Amino acid sequence: MKSLRDLLLKHKVPGVEEAEMRRMCAAILSNVTSVSILPKQIKYQDGILSLSVPPIVKSALLMKFERAQAALSEVNITVREIR
Repeated sequence: MKSLRDLLLKHKVPGVEEAEMRRMCAAILSNVTSVSILPKQIKYQDGILSLSVPPIVKSALLMKFERAQAALSEVNITVREIR
């Protein structure tokens, strides 16, 4: 009988990579805006960040888009648009 460890080594756990990406995005965006953004407020798909934050936070982030985009590109996350 196989152990759980053996199964996890052979098969990727779904959602782990996405959760890590959301965590990194939240940390970087929080640093850029000086406002706490939680990973559960972020969705990333095909270079588009969708944020579930108040409009004032989103406006502040859009004003600093280039800075946020540069910081995210340092950790190999490409962002074309923030919604």
